[in-house]
Amino acid sequence: MEKYKIIRPLVFSFPPEIAHNIAIKTLKYLPKQKSCSNSVLENNLFGLKFKTPVGIAAGFDKNGEVVEALFNQGLSFVEVGTVTPFAQKGNAKPRIFRLLEDEAIINSMGFNNKGIDYVISRLSVVPKNKGIVGINIGKNKLGSINDFSTCLEQAYATADYIAINISSPNTFGLRNLQGRNELKELLDLITEKKRELIKKFQTTKPLLIKISPDNDYKTMEGIAELSLTYNIDGLIISNTTIQREKNLLSPYKSKPGGLSGKPLTRKTNESIKTMYKLLNGTKPIIGSGGIVNANDAYEKIKLGASLIQLYTGIIYNGFSIVTKIQHNLVKLLHNDGFSNIKDAVGQGNN
Repeated sequence: MEKYKIIRPLVFSFPPEIAHNIAIKTLKYLPKQKSCSNSVLENNLFGLKFKTPVGIAAGFDKNGEVVEALFNQGLSFVEVGTVTPFAQKGNAKPRIFRLLEDEAIINSMGFNNKGIDYVISRLSVVPKNKGIVGINIGKNKLGSINDFSTCLEQAYATADYIAINISSPNTFGLRNLQGRNELKELLDLITEKKRELIKKFQTTKPLLIKISPDNDYKTMEGIAELSLTYNIDGLIISNTTIQREKNLLSPYKSKPGGLSGKPLTRKTNESIKTMYKLLNGTKPIIGSGGIVNANDAYEKIKLGASLIQLYTGIIYNGFSIVTKIQHNLVKLLHNDGFSNIKDAVGQGNN
């Protein structure tokens, strides 16, 4: 982290999207970090073995171009995307803003990606023993819910799990799919397609739903009920928020798009706590939003998250936080008398 702080002013001298593109091109040249190897962090979820609970959220590697390089930074799982059936440019630039004073980011990217075929071609050359790869799927700007079915079919053979993104604020109408009636229609379509794919490939793949931190309690009740009814394998909580805390300091705080980073911590934690209770702890939750150290990660775990994802925290602190979080999680678990991370999940949710 200290080395990154030295070069961060240089990184931040570039506009955010250019800096991100440079990071994608240079990531493979970074020194490798060895993931923390400790059985206390191992957990079996969705029929998959996670060596540690620390992964990276969708949005960093939209096109599956640096998956192996990300595993070399000590991550246990990498979620690529969001990917759509057809390539699209996304929303107009500039569409990423650094809120330096708040250690946050606002983005209005709009699912810019090279399309599902390109992503699958890139993932086909990633060694299978590196780690767990999730594919986050969405719909094209002018698409329909059938886009999710198309992406599911294309991703099924390659992905270790598939995340259904219905919570980005940057694609018009997408968040409406979190409503009870709309979500039921989508899950009818998705589960029927999954039945076909199970027969075709003779294997089942976990399906997760990525939700917004801005949902009210009634919407969350509906999501929980339908997740149980349709046997969705887990939830990712959460995407970015369109709400703005009054204490934000950056002059960019009113820019349109989704806010991530430290200001998202409270909202994400509240959503994890609520959803864990609504699901009675029966569905694994991946917690994401505002994690910069092991204490942040551990708080989400004790509220109900079985896994956690980083993104904005890496932008501000570098990839060294990955293994630091892993090692310090081991200490926190031992201090509280837990022999395995699964025993800590939900223990602080009172």
